[in-house]
Amino acid sequence: MKVQSFREVIDAPIPEFVSWMGDRLLVPGGRVLLYGSPATYKSFAVQWLLYCLATGTDWYGQTVHYPGNTLYVEVEIGDYMFQERTLSIHKEYGPTEGAFYSTDYSVKLANQADADEIIKQVKAHDIQMVFMDPVNLIMRGSERNDEHVANFLGLCNYISGITGCAIGCVHHSRKGQYTAAGRIDAGPEEASGVKNFWSWADTMIRLVKVPGMPDTVKLSYEKHRHTRGNIPFIYLELNQDKGLLLPSATDPITLLTAMLESGPRRINEVDNLLEELHIAVNKRGEFRNNLIEQGVVEEMQDPEQKKFKMLRLRR
Repeated sequence: MKVQSFREVIDAPIPEFVSWMGDRLLVPGGRVLLYGSPATYKSFAVQWLLYCLATGTDWYGQTVHYPGNTLYVEVEIGDYMFQERTLSIHKEYGPTEGAFYSTDYSVKLANQADADEIIKQVKAHDIQMVFMDPVNLIMRGSERNDEHVANFLGLCNYISGITGCAIGCVHHSRKGQYTAAGRIDAGPEEASGVKNFWSWADTMIRLVKVPGMPDTVKLSYEKHRHTRGNIPFIYLELNQDKGLLLPSATDPITLLTAMLESGPRRINEVDNLLEELHIAVNKRGEFRNNLIEQGVVEEMQDPEQKKFKMLRLRR
């Protein structure tokens, strides 16, 4: 074990922290967990992410700074559906030679031999990110067993440590709890086996259905270890004609920006819009504050009635 003084660390020539996507939302060798309940289009979002990383295309508003080869280990939807979704992407955005996949149902990550097989493919194809989907079908044992999950994540770290590639996992939410008042939302810790995954992941991305909006999900960043500030969520909608998960026409940021294009609006008017978009009362202030911190909008006094506050676009 190497031990250094604080002073030695200050003077050490440590390389600059490189960002692959966003403001260090994804870094080389980083760890990502994307999770959600069934039918929240998790595999659509991941396949698009891996295409974007391979081509240097922005992913849902997050800048991809350079292209790098990716590998999608998908053991749930099968070859036919995967081919159909790949054709949809290529038809709309063009082909890529940098995104690889495996739908081999026999793939498991239970021991070092399994990890070495993945390492072999990573080296053969110069892969910079491996995404495994879903965790419960690839790991050995139960995702509710701390020892089993720790073994799986340890093997993920082993793959990353040997190759330097980033690792991503697709996981499901644990089952909700119900009371007479309805479902209890477990919030950012809703991923099954969260204790281990929460500490392991650099970035946790959550997909949830939006009530009253068919084919629409909200993508939010529940954890981002290396990113400064807050990251706004985005609404995504499955375009049935194109077979693609795209930014929704009902995305709150898009609609709010369009509203403010004509000039400042009072806070209550903004909140009326957010109510129409099914954003809870206790989340509306947080939503507005996030946009202020992101530099999208700014708060001002109503010039005619000083007691009222307004929002306007920040130019």
